[in-house]
Amino acid sequence: MFLMQSTEFYLHYFTYPVITSLDVLKRDKVKMPAITICNRNPFRRSQFCSNHSRFCETPNNLAEFCTK
Repeated sequence: MFLMQSTEFYLHYFTYPVITSLDVLKRDKVKMPAITICNRNPFRRSQFCSNHSRFCETPNNLAEFCTK
């Protein structure tokens, strides 16, 4: 009985067509998040900013910066 029901299910299952479509996009640039919060960061801000100063700049116009 089990074998008969399994065979019927198998045949019924494969009577429906299956269409799979996959698109892979590679972006050249990825926008970084505006705010990143990490309470367990092992790096000191001063050490990070000395190595990566472009990420530690203070904007001149905060109102304009925050509306972007």
